[in-house]
Formats: sequence, structure tokens, C-alpha cells
Amino acid sequence: MDSTETEPPFDVLWRTDSKYFAIKWEETRGWMTGTVYGISKDGHWVEVKMPEDKYENAIKKIGGISNLYGKGCDSPVQWLPNGDLDLEFVDRNLVYEHEGDFEKEFVVSLRVEARNGNPLRMAKVVSIRQKSKDEVNKELQANDTPK
Repeated sequence: MDSTETEPPFDVLWRTDSKYFAIKWEETRGWMTGTVYGISKDGHWVEVKMPEDKYENAIKKIGGISNLYGKGCDSPVQWLPNGDLDLEFVDRNLVYEHEGDFEKEFVVSLRVEARNGNPLRMAKVVSIRQKSKDEVNKELQANDTPK
């Protein structure tokens, strides 16, 4: 992308079967969010709500904090082969000790589809994993590399 091009205001991630898509957009400068839609058996697109309270509470416990800053990132990043969705979660209150500007990152895997093939009303948390410090650092370095 050259200096005259602008980035699109949002990204759409389609699941390989085209029955679900996730949209992510910049909510405020640098902080991403997203939503998911799936097509029901009767052919209507419906939103799959994110279980934010569930994964935020679990992440607070894992991160050893009682409050989130509230200005973070819970952005869809990829569809998994089994049809689940990975979100990346970051919050300004989740930082590595002695490195106040180096934020911890978490991957939240969500199930969005019921066994009958219909979209769930509320996604279910399948797993939460904290990325290693090295993993986060490598991603930051890759993002800083000119394309």
C-alpha cells in the first residue's frame, strides 16, 4: 500500500463454507472490535453475540487484575478448520510487569454454530490462551516492518 492509499474502514473474514463471516473495525484509534453473522437454516443472516462478560472475566483472572481499562481490542482474527473463530483480546490494564507499555495478548476461541447447523444466539467460549511474550514481540516486529 503506498502513501496515497487508505486502509479500508473494516475487514471481513469469511468462514470457508461461507455460512459465517466476521467483521472487524477500528472502534477508536488503534483499538479494534468485531461481530459475527451466520446464515440460519431458513436462509436469514443473524448476529452471533459475543460472550464478552465470560471471556473478559476469565482474562481478568488469568491476568491477575480486577478491572479492565475498557478500551481494548477483541478482534476476530481467523476461522479455525473446525469452524470455530479466534479473537485477539488486548487491554491497556493487561501489561507485563516492568514493561508498562508492552501489553499481554490473549487468543479466545469461540464456537458460533449449534450442532443442528444454526448460528448460536451467543457464542460459547471454547478456550482462552495467553500468547507468550516472544510471540507478541515477533508479531509487533513483523507489523513494524515496511511492506
